Amino acid sequence: MITHSQTRLLWSARRGMLELDLILAPFIETQYDALSAAELTCLAHLLQATDMELYAWLTEREPAPPEFSALVQRLLHYARRHVQ
Repeated sequence: MITHSQTRLLWSARRGMLELDLILAPFIETQYDALSAAELTCLAHLLQATDMELYAWLTEREPAPPEFSALVQRLLHYARRHVQ
């Protein structure tokens, strides 16, 4: 069952870049229940970044800010295993 909080995150995950859409929404859909409250809060803040910032972090062209680094690493791990 999708919660209101998950729906809000999914809506925030809709981006203008297909590359981000292919990672963010599936990550939220499959990993939401495994994330702690702190990780969910961090994810909500991460999704406030611009598409270009997210793209730079998820392609490792730029390091993610320290407050997002663990979550970005988790997203990268997910993308490497699940996104083709």
